[in-house]
Amino acid sequence: MRTTSMLLSFLCLLIASCTGVTPEKPMQQVIDEAFKTSIEQYTQMAEKLTENDSLLPRTFDGKQLITSDPHWWCSGFFPGSLWYLYEYTQDDRLLAYARQYTARVECEKYTTDNHDIGFILFCSFGNGLRLTGDPAYREVLHTGSQSLATRYNPKVGLIRSWDFNQDVWQYPVIIDNMMNLEMLLWTAKAYKEPVYRDISISHADKTMKYHYRDDYSSYHVVSYDTITGLPHARHTHQGYAHESAWSRGQVWGLYGYTFMYRETGNKTYLEQAKHIAHYMIHHPRMPKDYIPYWDMDAPDIPNALRDASAAAIMASGLIELSNYVDPQLMEEYMGVAEKQLRVLSSPEYTAQVGENGNFILKHCVGYLNENSEVDAPLTYADYYYLEALMRYKKQVLDKKDAPEELVFQSGFEPDSHVIPFKRDKGNLTPGFDCDDIVGADHNFTEKNDFVKDLDQAPNGGQFLLEYTGGDESKRFARIIPEPGNPDNHVLYFWLGDSWLASENQVKARIQANIYNIANPYKEFYQRVRVFLHEDFNALRQYPYPINWLTISEFWNNEWWVKGEQNGFRITLGIGKPTAAESDLNFILEGEDAGQIKVWEAKNPAVKVPVGQWFTLEYYFREGNKVTGRFTVAITPDGGKKQTVFDVTDYTHNSYDLAPNGLSGYNPMKLYTSREVVGFMKDQGKALQIYWDDFELWINKK
Repeated sequence: MRTTSMLLSFLCLLIASCTGVTPEKPMQQVIDEAFKTSIEQYTQMAEKLTENDSLLPRTFDGKQLITSDPHWWCSGFFPGSLWYLYEYTQDDRLLAYARQYTARVECEKYTTDNHDIGFILFCSFGNGLRLTGDPAYREVLHTGSQSLATRYNPKVGLIRSWDFNQDVWQYPVIIDNMMNLEMLLWTAKAYKEPVYRDISISHADKTMKYHYRDDYSSYHVVSYDTITGLPHARHTHQGYAHESAWSRGQVWGLYGYTFMYRETGNKTYLEQAKHIAHYMIHHPRMPKDYIPYWDMDAPDIPNALRDASAAAIMASGLIELSNYVDPQLMEEYMGVAEKQLRVLSSPEYTAQVGENGNFILKHCVGYLNENSEVDAPLTYADYYYLEALMRYKKQVLDKKDAPEELVFQSGFEPDSHVIPFKRDKGNLTPGFDCDDIVGADHNFTEKNDFVKDLDQAPNGGQFLLEYTGGDESKRFARIIPEPGNPDNHVLYFWLGDSWLASENQVKARIQANIYNIANPYKEFYQRVRVFLHEDFNALRQYPYPINWLTISEFWNNEWWVKGEQNGFRITLGIGKPTAAESDLNFILEGEDAGQIKVWEAKNPAVKVPVGQWFTLEYYFREGNKVTGRFTVAITPDGGKKQTVFDVTDYTHNSYDLAPNGLSGYNPMKLYTSREVVGFMKDQGKALQIYWDDFELWINKK
């Protein structure tokens, strides 16, 4: 594969040299060079203003740096950009600057006289929280959301934008205001206060209804009658004319409806974002380099000014939107965004180090009608440019460097054996009793050693068999010959009774742990063969519903860890929906820390196979409500594969701004209540599961 790739690269260079065409830089180089320049520019700018704790950069007029106080609507973008630069470099100096300039806007959390609190606080404190987890930043965002919500009028159903020009506008709402909803949506989740989500949805819905024309272009300002809640004026204050398409306004909407879909899963928002994207990409006056004119209806096109800020916002929005659409649209959106980033990163739009007042991008248009910030750098253009670069890096380049990889496999054959776990091997919670498995399964040629390939491997984690108390008269896990097939060995779980567990609850547990995963999994696949002993059939007569009998569990941040605020788990179990005799079904659910249910999935059409071997497959992809995915499939021996669940929803804590992958999980588990175990014991039976042919892969579907 590498030889082929090198040959193709050589041929491309040869063709280019023969045709006189200069080959494009690889995007990795484009992004690395862009960040290098940005770091130098912003470090110099931060140094200039470090002594004055009330100033933040705004623009450059060609002669001098123009600053603002924290109350200016753009004040949060410079600290937000510093956070992106820190994220790229992990440089402590940039971290210090990011904290320093973020602190300068904290006072705005009490602001109630404008709608821009989301811009000011979420770009600064939101990114800071995402990258540091600082709990003090959470409080700032919460207070800021409370302040922003005061500008919401339930009768109108929207957040008021401006308070000036009252002789023209009763209740003005600008399209920019969509951008402030992201902070409210985060607060709704983080603090379990749905009022902020309700406000956001109402605002987005009414904006979609009244701001947009039939061609999906948007007005800038819509003013509403405070009695009827209906529009009485539609204007484009910062654009060429009321009926024109002011470019930055169009891309505010594109960006806003994209994250509205991300956070709500409402496909109406997705369709709106796609319509806006189509309008801009295919606009007959869109330049070939996709850097929009400041207004798409400007009378002096093609000589009209371009707006690099609109291009940066559009690129960032398109990169995220590409996650949520079909492959054809994804290719189109990413192609446009890549073109925009290449052009913005060229000398035409990127300033030389030391020039442009130390801003990154040139040729932005703030408010042309008032001759304010015209053909000048703008702090928000730099912010969304850096965000777009980072999004492209993480979404495209980083994934290229993450090939499918087998982590571990075992059929539990004789060289693999269970031994008592010695507590001096690692930290173990008191009350947790464990065994270990060591050795290799030489039926496989690679990744087959429990210690070398799992416990000590970079992509592995410590494998233990955990009981949480009890003794072998109540439970055990052993490697034994498969009943009826002594040439094959299996991992055998037996639960015969309950006991007092560490959580001071009487229940019963056996589980295989893979914890302390060094490189938490963003995407992984597991396969294991399973045999549920015929005794499971007795549960069909259990006189109550069975709501939890867990057979595997997945942890994106283990919530029992001290100080962990963003715990999340996915639980696969066996259940019985009613008290009446019935077949057993699979149950799947996702929960935030504190057992707060985020989603639940049931599929009564697929019955749990009992008394026969079947293959159980899992696929996990970390993501939010629309990018997260978890699938479960079973294939009975000699039968057809059945998809039990295919869930698209959160696979990390629903208010975690910086999810960092699956940190531990229980690939094989047998865990239930004393009532269920007691019922089985009364029937002279036990809960028994046989496991075989376990495989774990990362970056595999």
